[in-house]
Amino acid sequence: MNPEKYENIADIIYATLKNNPHLKDNVLNFIDSTFSSPSAKKLEEIINDDSCCEKDSLVELIFFPDEALQVKIEKVAEDMVFQKHDKEKILHALMKKKPETIIHLPGKRGALKLPIPMDIATQMISRLNLTAPMDKNLITGINTFAENKARRLLIKVKLRNARLKPDGVNTQFLYAFFKKMVCEDKLFFQYLDYMLSFLRRHKPERDIFQELMAMKQRLNNTLYRARQFEEKLEKNNIETLLLRGETSPGINKEETEAQINIIDQVCLAVFGKNSDSEIT
Repeated sequence: MNPEKYENIADIIYATLKNNPHLKDNVLNFIDSTFSSPSAKKLEEIINDDSCCEKDSLVELIFFPDEALQVKIEKVAEDMVFQKHDKEKILHALMKKKPETIIHLPGKRGALKLPIPMDIATQMISRLNLTAPMDKNLITGINTFAENKARRLLIKVKLRNARLKPDGVNTQFLYAFFKKMVCEDKLFFQYLDYMLSFLRRHKPERDIFQELMAMKQRLNNTLYRARQFEEKLEKNNIETLLLRGETSPGINKEETEAQINIIDQVCLAVFGKNSDSEIT
């Protein structure tokens, strides 16, 4: 790989850390809930206290790379094949710059500079998933069907993060998925996230359509039980139902309905049907 690429990626990481004006919500929530909304001075003491059992988790979370950073890197690394030694070269290029971030706490709680330790920088670069396997045919499909560059870059970042094993069945399905759905509306990335999560659990010897139909059936069954329980709850108090051994499935109905809709829309687009009884 061209050594200039290592420097370019290191520059992006360095600039992102240096110019980060606000903590991500999940980081701030962790700080406030774990350390009782500390001031910047108190937070600095916590980070420098090696006896603090939560210190390492906090520093890892602060420097955990998000998709926004990964998309910036993908702009210069798009379609490149990375090896293990490339990560080490990027790490070396980054640490030469003495990277640090500034943590701005809300209100009048102050701010502090935090250099990134070598071990945390190593984890950070590893979590960019640059060495994740990327099928060439699938990349060609993304480049062909995703004309919007911003969308194309984010798709590739999500694929890297999914770390799917090279598999002909998965690749064939995703190729068809991108061909049919990549130009869809704002729900596209909801569809993509759901399907990547599904494919991480999917066993290659099983038929994808049949697995999705089985999942849809389980969701429908759970939704039906939830509605039945609600109807019974209108006629009985909760204690009576519990004494009968009847409990709520404990689901979010809206989320379950959304999952069913995703399966329907994806199957209709990719397979031309969304139930076993339909013929393509």
